[in-house]
Amino acid sequence: MAEEKNKAAGANGATALTPEQEIEKLKADLASAQADSAKKDAALEASKKIIGEQAEALATKEVQLASKNPVVMVDKTHYEFLGKGNIIIDGKSIPAKEVMENQGYLKQLIKIGSGLIKEAKVKKGGK
Repeated sequence: MAEEKNKAAGANGATALTPEQEIEKLKADLASAQADSAKKDAALEASKKIIGEQAEALATKEVQLASKNPVVMVDKTHYEFLGKGNIIIDGKSIPAKEVMENQGYLKQLIKIGSGLIKEAKVKKGGK
């Protein structure tokens, strides 16, 4: 009979847990597993964001390879930038390179329908 008590206590000689202790242990295990799951979910979301950014960069590269002009992205749409030298925007002369790097200027050119920027049309595979 003493042997059965030892088996119930476990192979390493620890005392058996009461049902309340077992419930608390299981709750702690669950909380730990949920914390691990939350960390993995956060890592997964971060990975998805990086993949999305890389996919956009790849798409931009494909458009650039197919275009003879510089390519800019405005609101997830690729545009060929045809401006050279200085460009007059709101009465100010701005270097084309600065216009290409400024989303505000690019959006303004799109809004007014400027011929200096046109949507890039690329077939699948960059051709």
